[in-house]
Amino acid sequence: MLRLADMATLNPKLIKVVWRLLPIAVLGVGLTYILWPARCIIRETPFKRRCIAHLMLIRSSLDWYREENGGRLPPPVVVGPNGQVHSWRVLHRECRRRGYRLEEASDSAHNRQVLEEFYKDRWHYCYWDKLASKDPNQEITSYVMLVRGKDPRCWDPNTLPRTAVLIVESAGCGIKFPEPRDLLYEDLWKGESPFGPGKLYAGHKYVHALRVDGAIVLIPQNLPKDKLRLVLDGIPVDGVEVSSPR
Repeated sequence: MLRLADMATLNPKLIKVVWRLLPIAVLGVGLTYILWPARCIIRETPFKRRCIAHLMLIRSSLDWYREENGGRLPPPVVVGPNGQVHSWRVLHRECRRRGYRLEEASDSAHNRQVLEEFYKDRWHYCYWDKLASKDPNQEITSYVMLVRGKDPRCWDPNTLPRTAVLIVESAGCGIKFPEPRDLLYEDLWKGESPFGPGKLYAGHKYVHALRVDGAIVLIPQNLPKDKLRLVLDGIPVDGVEVSSPR
């Protein structure tokens, strides 16, 4: 085996190059070690901001409804003046701004046109929701109401405390935006985990949620069931980030 002195004798230029490159290599390894976690955070941040922006639009839409209805939240299933059934989601301010009509069916020619224009803005799903983002009709949503009780038509969200979670991210749910269907609270606890496609789920680190009081909650997808129940019921839990209410 050649010693370092032997190598220097054989190729002194090679040794000089190695010694010059060694600090650069060490620096590169150090920077990688330091910056790799930051890279993951940076990758998460844009999607986190987008989902929060989506929830803020939902929040302003609910505020708009409240102003017109004595401070009350809309029911999960909205019944129009002619008995037509709609999802609370069609009350989104961008749908209403475009003239969505509750007196018509959601699939009427007019409402279809309104929704098609609305879908182009992609406010109704998270970009990391693979099912929604690959939907050729762009109809699938990522945001649903967390309904307590077995029948959404019989449940009143105005019975919730102000700090309870009302709207949640549910990537992979397959629910169409105007469809009067949401996530039942009791269904969360069926199976091994309340987290997964069609339940509380996101393609990124946190499930984003909106409370009755307008605060946005970032729910870790590894949160134990007992702590998750507390968060959904509006009780503070360490490690769960909550924005200030309006």
